[in-house]
Amino acid sequence: MTAVSFTTIAQPNPRALVLIEVPESVVAKLEAGKRVPVRVVLNGVDYRSTIAIYGGRYYLPARKEICEKAKLVPGGRARVSLEVDAAPRTVKVPADLAGALAAAKLRSGFDAFSFSHRKEFVDWITSAKRAETRAARIPKVVAQVRAKRGAASTR
Repeated sequence: MTAVSFTTIAQPNPRALVLIEVPESVVAKLEAGKRVPVRVVLNGVDYRSTIAIYGGRYYLPARKEICEKAKLVPGGRARVSLEVDAAPRTVKVPADLAGALAAAKLRSGFDAFSFSHRKEFVDWITSAKRAETRAARIPKVVAQVRAKRGAASTR
């Protein structure tokens, strides 16, 4: 699949990210449906994302870290290139978290979360500056996985 490029204005969003509106014609050119996993190049910065639909319009989220690298601010011009991303989305789970999930028999529950949720959990664990903080975060992730699994089993 070849890349599809366009230029747009970055939209502010209260969730510490910027939204990039994707024209419907661009989504159609990707020929992969509406919620398309894509490889994005935003002002020269490469990342993976999924096109989302809000209020009948198509958007790409760009987190604060991406915007800083891309030198993009709300209201700023965004040069965007997209291509369908068919590669599997995997997250390398650190050994200490994997062990805690296995001990609680929750690894399959963790793996059932979306890629972005699993990545957020792992990033939260690995971003801890102190070993004590990291160790305290692991049971919190296990508890969240347990709570989600319990909610799913009651449906």
